[in-house]
Amino acid sequence: MPRLTRVLVASTSFIALLPALSFADDTPVVPEVVVTATRSPVPLNQIASSMTVITQDEIQQQNKPTVIELLREVPGVTIANTGGVGQSTRVFMRGTNSNHVLVIIDGVVVNDPSDPGDAYDFSNLTTDNIERIEILRGPESTLYGSQAIGGVINIITKQGVGAPKYNGYAEYGRYNTRKEGLGTSGEINGTSYSFSANEGHTDGISAFDKKFGGHEKDGDDDYGFSGNVASKLTDNFTLKFNARYNRSDVDFDSPGAFTRPSDDPLPRSDSRQLNMRTAGELSLLDGKWTTELGASTLQFNRDEITVFYDALGDELFGRQQQLGQRNTLDWINHVKILPDNTLTFGAETYTDQFKADGISSVNVDNSAIYADDQFNIGKNFFMNVGSRLDENQAFGQEFTWKVAPGYHIPETGTTLKATYGTGFKAPSLAQLYDPSSGNPLLNPEKSKGWDAGFEQALWGDKLIFGSTFFRNDIRELIGFANSPPYDAINTGKARTEGAENTVTLRPAIDWKINASYTYTLAEDRTKHVELARRPKQQVLLGADYQYNLEGDVGADVRYSSDRRDINIYSPYNVVFVKSFTVLDLYTNYKLNPTVTLYGRLDNVLDKRYEEVYAYGEPGMALTGGIKANF
Repeated sequence: MPRLTRVLVASTSFIALLPALSFADDTPVVPEVVVTATRSPVPLNQIASSMTVITQDEIQQQNKPTVIELLREVPGVTIANTGGVGQSTRVFMRGTNSNHVLVIIDGVVVNDPSDPGDAYDFSNLTTDNIERIEILRGPESTLYGSQAIGGVINIITKQGVGAPKYNGYAEYGRYNTRKEGLGTSGEINGTSYSFSANEGHTDGISAFDKKFGGHEKDGDDDYGFSGNVASKLTDNFTLKFNARYNRSDVDFDSPGAFTRPSDDPLPRSDSRQLNMRTAGELSLLDGKWTTELGASTLQFNRDEITVFYDALGDELFGRQQQLGQRNTLDWINHVKILPDNTLTFGAETYTDQFKADGISSVNVDNSAIYADDQFNIGKNFFMNVGSRLDENQAFGQEFTWKVAPGYHIPETGTTLKATYGTGFKAPSLAQLYDPSSGNPLLNPEKSKGWDAGFEQALWGDKLIFGSTFFRNDIRELIGFANSPPYDAINTGKARTEGAENTVTLRPAIDWKINASYTYTLAEDRTKHVELARRPKQQVLLGADYQYNLEGDVGADVRYSSDRRDINIYSPYNVVFVKSFTVLDLYTNYKLNPTVTLYGRLDNVLDKRYEEVYAYGEPGMALTGGIKANF
């Protein structure tokens, strides 16, 4: 059976399982407003691109401590964690590489310039002070430049509104895991603010899987701060500032440990991340033109003690420090002269810098201009078109574009959507200038991608379901030569294709049910093998029931089929990580309008599973907590 036919059969079977239900409440759901797809506020039901929004209510309801635990429940997203809390964690989207996912926090791109591939490590990104998370899938280089081949994850923190408010929480659970946080927000004399601080600790588990002989626990200590301030200095000018800082001190098991009967107690990483942005926003023409000039900085400082082995197999330890930095100047404009048309255009320039022990400081400059138009024709047709030109110091110019039309059929509640776009991924500083394997002549990785699908609403939006088929073709992938000197080269090409199928069901005001089924075929078309760490099938099911005004209970089930992986101490020995099913439960109960008790029971079935070969995941863990808002 052809590959795309299998995708179609699987998706059709999923949709066919939808129940025919009746509902007592026919009040329509108010559409959400999102900003990531066009970099300007647009109702979600007028966006043709594939998007998932994790709202503040959902974050507070599930009480998950880290962003990665929320992303595990997003269609088209695959997580690869190397051994529990605080360990290296990468995100794959629609089968593309982890460094093909662009991550933004409050307008600052946080992909790590000191990472070998410019990917972002989600290991210690907490949910503190986060208002919402918007996940945009598909090639998005038109608005965001390099790395947005697979999509964009945009994290937006809380804004201060109204009278000053205060909040705090504390929780404790298995593995001696604790977490505490304090926050405040509000608005005083035209200045809004929101601040939070948090601290956490866990004894952890052995990152090196127990079944391979791991027993020494790899703990994690982390500290964080997040804040933003916006001051309206005049009727049409606002000055804004935001910052986020995180420090993590984590034990880990290095790959060399996998050849030993037990894991290593010494390897440790002390990492610090700081991102800041200052911007001035000016409103012109009675609000029809908004222009913003911003400057931001991102800094990574990582101090690692690592383990490796000499020719006789004896352990050797060494300390290495890595510094990564990105300084950005950006200018963005939103013009809304016509009621049904928003033009967004701007320019940006940034410099990536990297320095490590034994490696001289290196940097690359990139500048870009872009334009994007979101418009409606009549009441039912909407469309987004855009283009971008980047000028990169290392490889020259790169032009990208995107078109995304959609059409709503009010008589049936059906919305038809499609997108086509191009993307690129610039070589990382390590790939360009690493003394042992760097190649300054590398070209950028390039992609062409499309998706097409529908969304169907029934019974006053109480039942919404849909399917989206997607495909990405990527060329000029960066790998390594098979013969000395083993330099980085443009050698690979890949194709990812599949379908995302989603259902949201609200049978009553106190019930909400979500389900999704994602089928992904990801293939290295040079070696004709499956891409590593990307399962073909993922199923997600979530339900929440508010049993009275004070309390609710919920459950999440996620299934992942087996996935091909790399045996690092025998690269030519193909391994497969087994499929797994994980069940999580949560509950909240309001003691009074100020204080809420909550609990989580993660991995209820105590499933022993892996997301990355030879790295284990935590077993069943009960956590209890208390939070207050006043």
